[in-house]
Amino acid sequence: MVARAGDAGLRFVLFLATARILGARDFSLYALLTAALATCQWMVPLGGVRVALYFHARGVRGPLFAWLYLAAALGSAAVFVAAAFPGLRRAFFPEVSTSLLFLGLAPLPFSLAADSLAATLLSADRAGTYGATLWARNAATGLVLATSLLAPDRLTWILAGRLAVQASIAAATAIAARGRPGWKTVSDFAPGALRYAVPTALSDAANAVHRRADVFLLSALGRTPEIAPYAIAYAIAEVFWLLTDSLEAALFVDITRRDPAEARASASKALRVYLMLGLAAGAAGLAAGEALLRLFFRALAPSATGLLPWLVAAAVAWGLSRPLSSYFASRQRLGTILSCHLAALAVNVALNLLWIPRSGAMGAAQACLVSYAADSLLLALAFRLQEHGERREGAHRAS
Repeated sequence: MVARAGDAGLRFVLFLATARILGARDFSLYALLTAALATCQWMVPLGGVRVALYFHARGVRGPLFAWLYLAAALGSAAVFVAAAFPGLRRAFFPEVSTSLLFLGLAPLPFSLAADSLAATLLSADRAGTYGATLWARNAATGLVLATSLLAPDRLTWILAGRLAVQASIAAATAIAARGRPGWKTVSDFAPGALRYAVPTALSDAANAVHRRADVFLLSALGRTPEIAPYAIAYAIAEVFWLLTDSLEAALFVDITRRDPAEARASASKALRVYLMLGLAAGAAGLAAGEALLRLFFRALAPSATGLLPWLVAAAVAWGLSRPLSSYFASRQRLGTILSCHLAALAVNVALNLLWIPRSGAMGAAQACLVSYAADSLLLALAFRLQEHGERREGAHRAS
């Protein structure tokens, strides 16, 4: 938690520093490309992070590392092939040149590999090493931003620098994790990994689209200039996610090693903790975020202040889903997670299509709150139904 909280703060500062360094139009393009990269990181790793946590916690190493490298390479190749289609670029990136789009996506294979390898560090209780990789990435990113002030084309410099940073961090994480692949045994490992990875990957893909569909639809529906204030407000709210997601990773490793009853009890306790944490962090984040926006971004993004309360509430609502999805994943109930995520994604897309043409970024923020809350409520309902079912079965056996 300490490692990820520090990383969240630094990434938040660096993202907002980028908004100050770039002009409004360039920052809108940067935010759009960053959203595309982040979406791909969630959509195409074939469940790499979850697979790494799950199998490494059970002592698998050589074939697991080979699997993670293959997943990063194949997932990235699929994205680059898709990005080569002109129709897709015109639909979602009408104001982005082809070369800039590919430069923005270029860090993807390194990001996928680094994320999965870092998960093995967490599974091995090497949180200090994990935190060091995060801080090193942020320090290098800060250097890129500082040197961009001297570059004639700041946006291109920052995107190229991000590629160099991600490649370096991926190599350093592989060394730290001692991620030597076992290519000879990966074929034996693949069937079991696929049974776990495919529904996990689909669930992650639904999650990724859900988190970034609003940005893409703002671009596709002709509201690209509104992405800049929306992205700034979203970044403030997203700090809460980075914390809850890191806590969820640690929780997942813990309950994966427990029997079903203990795992369910841990998830229930974690949900109560997340609720208290969410309410306190949401109130503090809203106050601090509004002060930050008024102090530094009044001229660049005056509308961000109105968007922030909706997005902070959405972040808190989403955070409540994390211990529940962690529980279902630890019990290999991956279909339950996928069903809830797909239903909530459908709500998000439908509301964005209805509200963005009428209200722009404000409509997108409101759609996020409704759909993120729906995701958490659906998972909570599934968790409660399973709990009642197990109690009835226990009572039946006792009688």
